[in-house]
Amino acid sequence: MKSFIVTGHGRSGTRFLAKTLDRAKDWNVAHEPNQDMHLESVSGRFEERLRSDQWEGYGECNSFLLYTFRHIAVDRRAIIVRDPHEIAVSMANVGHAPNAVFADHLASSLAIIDDALEADSSTKLIRFDQMTCHGDYLLTVAKWLGVRLDAAELCFNKDNSAGRDRVVSFGDFDTYTRDLIERPCRWFRQKYGWAFGHRPFNDRELEKDAGAR
Repeated sequence: MKSFIVTGHGRSGTRFLAKTLDRAKDWNVAHEPNQDMHLESVSGRFEERLRSDQWEGYGECNSFLLYTFRHIAVDRRAIIVRDPHEIAVSMANVGHAPNAVFADHLASSLAIIDDALEADSSTKLIRFDQMTCHGDYLLTVAKWLGVRLDAAELCFNKDNSAGRDRVVSFGDFDTYTRDLIERPCRWFRQKYGWAFGHRPFNDRELEKDAGAR
C-alpha cells in the first residue's frame, strides 16, 4: 500500500489538502487524526492503517508531525510552505493573536522546515498559494503523492476560517506585533520568498519530478 505525509506549520493548508485528497475513492487521507506527536504512536498508527485492504493508500496531512515526519516510514514526504506573515494573519483571524510564544514556535518551525528541505531532496515543497488557488498545481501535487483526482473533484472554498477576517494583512498589526513576527522569519522569507510569489519559480518546485508513481 502506498503512503505519504504532508506537514507544515499550522495554518498552512493541511486541512484543505486532506479534504481534497480524501475525495479519491481508493485512498484514505486523514487530517490530524489526533494530536499525538510521539514517534512510536504515529508509526504504529501508520502501520495499522497500511495493513488495511480497504484502500490503495493511506496518507496524512498533519501539521503535528512536523517534528517527527522524517522518521516515519512512508513512500513520500512533503512540506507545505506558506508566507509566515500570512500564517500570523491567519492565526489572528481564528482568535489567536500573535505573541512571544507564537513567535518562538514559528522560529522553531521554520528552522525545521528549512533543515528538512536542505537535508533530503526527496522531501518536496508544496506552495500554499498555488495549492489553494490553481487546479493544475493541486492536481500535480496529488499526482506526485500517488492520488488520482479529477479536476471536477477540486473545490477551492475557504474551509478552515472563522468567518469575517479580523486582520486583512500583515500591515494591520501594530508595530510591536509586526517586529515580533518579522525578526524570526525574515531569513526564511528571504530564502523561500520565491515559494510564495516574491520571486520566480525555483528548482525546488515539486513539479520538477511529479511524474506518475
